[in-house]
Amino acid sequence: MMRTYKGYVRNQTFVERCIQEQYLVGEAMMYCMEYIRGCDKCNHKKGRKVIMDDDIENAYPLDKKGKEHILSNVEYQQVRKWVSKYSPENVDWEEKYQKYVQDHKSTGRSCKGSQPKELDYIPWLRLQLQNEKESAFKRIVDGPSFKAMSYNIYAVNGYAFYTADSKKGTTTQNSRVSMKAVTSYRASAKDRNLVDDEATYYGVVQKNLELDYEDFKQTLEQGESPDEEGSVTQERGPRKLVEFNNDGQPIGENKVKYVTTIGKVAGMHIPITYCDWPTLDTIDKNLKDKLWDCILEEFDLPPCRKGTTLYKINRAWKQRKSGLRCKWYDKFPTDVERKINVPPLVKKEDWEQFVDLCSTEVEQSKRENGKFSRMKMKNKHTTGRKGSACVIEELKKNSPTGTVTQTEGFLGTHRTKDGSFLPDSLETMVRTIFLVICLVYC
Repeated sequence: MMRTYKGYVRNQTFVERCIQEQYLVGEAMMYCMEYIRGCDKCNHKKGRKVIMDDDIENAYPLDKKGKEHILSNVEYQQVRKWVSKYSPENVDWEEKYQKYVQDHKSTGRSCKGSQPKELDYIPWLRLQLQNEKESAFKRIVDGPSFKAMSYNIYAVNGYAFYTADSKKGTTTQNSRVSMKAVTSYRASAKDRNLVDDEATYYGVVQKNLELDYEDFKQTLEQGESPDEEGSVTQERGPRKLVEFNNDGQPIGENKVKYVTTIGKVAGMHIPITYCDWPTLDTIDKNLKDKLWDCILEEFDLPPCRKGTTLYKINRAWKQRKSGLRCKWYDKFPTDVERKINVPPLVKKEDWEQFVDLCSTEVEQSKRENGKFSRMKMKNKHTTGRKGSACVIEELKKNSPTGTVTQTEGFLGTHRTKDGSFLPDSLETMVRTIFLVICLVYC
């Protein structure tokens, strides 16, 4: 840095004035380069991004390419608590929660025996807002998606925040910040009455994370409050068309996007704590209509497809619960160990309720009945995620007549790549089918 300043001096009599003049000229040139068309293709160095006064209320990334970042369970709890704590509507709810804690403690002293466990602030607040109308604060409390976008440079409230990686190898470092965060304090190791208070931390920006709340995106930098000025509404493009066959199954180029969106909607809007699909109507009468509206935001579907779409959402929701039970619930022998080991992409309070739900006798009997039913299944298809509908459509395109018989469809969806059958007993059945066809048509 001093070497650069020494190069600014042209008159030894006025050293400070030379440095001042040269620095102002350099800053002015970098400012003007931002408005020169195609300046990034010239042979001079491009100046830094300039944030104008009229952009102070906006929040947007300054680098075009962002990387997808999956929030860990600890990061998810931190960002959800931070965003909700600094929302304007949160003040009244914190007073109600303090009253709830005091009432719970007084009830525990007076009543003998077991009583419900005291809830943390976020789970308690989600329970209070469960039957409320949809609002920005309710979406904030429910939490963002576990998938966030990470940017190297992000502009918030008129300031540009650089990560340590973006300033790596440069002489001037501009990635250090100070921020205020809510921290729980205790008097000693035995103190159980934690007190939340603000503390100032100094460090280096490692990531600029843009949280996705589906309806809007939120970025928090340097302890700024989340409000309407800091949120960015998502811009949606034209809705996609989905092609269906005569059986009502999706086919065509948008089939994969359609099925993927169904899985995302099921994971975002239907908690794993619900028992079954009919329970949704008793908890929220408008929930199924909301699910349908979410699909319509991405795809142009006629009203007659609502029933089949909701059926697919139901299946995607059940498959997610089944995967959690097989991979995480059955992995540990006791409920205490299960609750400690929270799987990724699952909220902590939802997982604890899900463990209690799966441990009931009713759910255990359902699982046993399901295992018994799957054991009876003999002829499994081999289409994978592609599905039988897409395989049959491919057979129709390759067929000279443009049609596929029921036998050809069965063979196309139950053969492996090498032409064998799973299980081997299925091959005997296929030979019997060919024998009957030969006797009838030959």
